[in-house]
Amino acid sequence: MRTGFLVGRALLGAAFMCSCNAPHSLAVKDSEGRRFTASYSSDGTWRLAAAARPSTDTESPFELTHEGRVVGVCEKPDHNAYDCRPLRCQAADDCPRAPDLGSDCSHGYCVDPAREFTRDDIIMLCMAGTGTGHDLAPQRERYARALESGTPPHVPAGCPAP
Repeated sequence: MRTGFLVGRALLGAAFMCSCNAPHSLAVKDSEGRRFTASYSSDGTWRLAAAARPSTDTESPFELTHEGRVVGVCEKPDHNAYDCRPLRCQAADDCPRAPDLGSDCSHGYCVDPAREFTRDDIIMLCMAGTGTGHDLAPQRERYARALESGTPPHVPAGCPAP
């Protein structure tokens, strides 16, 4: 009887450990306070749905980007970096993970520490907190600052640095 109990607990523990690493859904938010549900699909990609939108079969106008160090949300289709905003976090568990994405939380932003900053990352960070879009004067100023970030890209003064 005792052996059966121990085997049962071991199997339960193994199932729990496997479920922690399984693809899942995650509530995320970007630097503008927009909330999304990120779902890892069987084809190895993250799908985003705006949390405020009712669930429908239509494709979401948002996509997750993680081509460089910063993990962000972009408006589709054919987004430009100035239309993307970084994901915010309080802990590593707030950030999406996948086989090609080793996401962590650094200074309140979701990042992949194994990757280098790209110019698009710098633009995303500089646009953080300016609202959506890219036509307001503060957004144009931050965008110009990001473009002058140098090579290799670094986060300029006045822009949040994860």
